Amino acid sequence: MKKLRKGKNCLNCGLELDKKYNHCPQCGQENTDNKVSLMTLLGDTVLNYFSFDILFGRSLLPFLFKPGYLVNEFLEGRRVNHIHPVRLYLIINFFFFLIFVRTVDLQTVEKELALTEENNPSVLVDRAFIYTEKDTTVLTMKQLADSLKIDRKKLKGDSLRLLLETEIKKGKLLDNYEIKKIKQDNNVINFGSKGVSWQRVVRYIGRKNMSAEAFLDSVGWEKKTPRALKSAEQAMKIGRNDLSIFILSAINNIPLMMILMLPLIAFYLKLFYIFSKRLYIEHLVFTFHFQAFNYVLLGALLLLLHLQKETSDEMIEQVVSWFSLIWFIYNFIAFKRVYRQSWWVTLWKIFWVFTFYGTTLIFFLFFDLLYSFFTY
Repeated sequence: MKKLRKGKNCLNCGLELDKKYNHCPQCGQENTDNKVSLMTLLGDTVLNYFSFDILFGRSLLPFLFKPGYLVNEFLEGRRVNHIHPVRLYLIINFFFFLIFVRTVDLQTVEKELALTEENNPSVLVDRAFIYTEKDTTVLTMKQLADSLKIDRKKLKGDSLRLLLETEIKKGKLLDNYEIKKIKQDNNVINFGSKGVSWQRVVRYIGRKNMSAEAFLDSVGWEKKTPRALKSAEQAMKIGRNDLSIFILSAINNIPLMMILMLPLIAFYLKLFYIFSKRLYIEHLVFTFHFQAFNYVLLGALLLLLHLQKETSDEMIEQVVSWFSLIWFIYNFIAFKRVYRQSWWVTLWKIFWVFTFYGTTLIFFLFFDLLYSFFTY
């Protein structure tokens, strides 16, 4: 708690004050005199810092291991011994993004995205060519099996290919079929009727002497609308600079984006608990704790994966699964303790709250990406 050096009179309006007053009853100004020596001021600063630090330390364990406890304490008016929800959120928000920057290597991300011909931009894949009098159709193995009404549930990869080749050799097919390997770009994103190669996008995105129209032709984009041309120009501008800077600019917008999203999440809670007669501010307090725990869990996940020198895909899936289970159990208990409804009603409501939360998060992240893209 902040230490006040109380005076006999209000420094603003001059009213004589009793020592019991922390604020002037006439004008509301704080009853403290800041005309002190440097050593006194430094001493007060250190005292206030450690007082704040003690509140955070005192609140951290209940926050982590007693879901919903701090929310109930704050809403019921017992607030002196615990840190304010907004301060708790801001501190955890700061540490989370500090961990994020330390654990996520943007240069590595950029190298993974910036694939070139030397990094194997294409692979050999099996394709079935169907030769007819009028045209030649190219199908994948699965499409060919489906067209021939072959059960492919237990057949994958080479087994399916060998089966289809056997059917062709037996002469059971009326048309002329041939299976052969062809080169195909990895990571093809389909827009419209023609696939756009992500690797070709990265390959040509930094070309200085290429026009926006030539860039769209190179990556396989057919429609040259004004919006497409504008997007191509902006993409090439990013490509000619540092891709990691663009990624970092998008990340820098996320903390503000998440703060702007919190009132909307509180509004969802207000709708789902409309008959509880709770004020909107009560839902907002719960939302601050809800998002703060999300940051704690995600930060712990990033640290754990970062400390593991070798992480297989299977291990990552297992760790993410366990963290997802912890996240669900914690929030389920928090909802149950704060809103005091039955288990089944709580389960039904948090399912929809999580659905709305995930949808809103995707929308905000997509908006952040677009904003960063067009303002880079």
